[in-house]
Amino acid sequence: MASTSSSDELPSTEIVSRIQHTPAGAAAWVERDGRGRLFVRCQGCTLYRQVDGMAPALAALVTHLPTCPADATDVDPV
Repeated sequence: MASTSSSDELPSTEIVSRIQHTPAGAAAWVERDGRGRLFVRCQGCTLYRQVDGMAPALAALVTHLPTCPADATDVDPV
């Protein structure tokens, strides 16, 4: 049986850190895309920033958490 996937397709992103929470309760994490690039993502303020290297990405995540501008009205209840 022939494969239906093309060589141009990339695997989906994956979360590569613990999911952390901002003071307002929004989830934030570091993820890796199919090309190996790292991003810090926050669901509260919609931050999505590429960061080179895992240590800098984790530092950016930890720095972002207490300073996230999202408030409780920006966060979907779980």
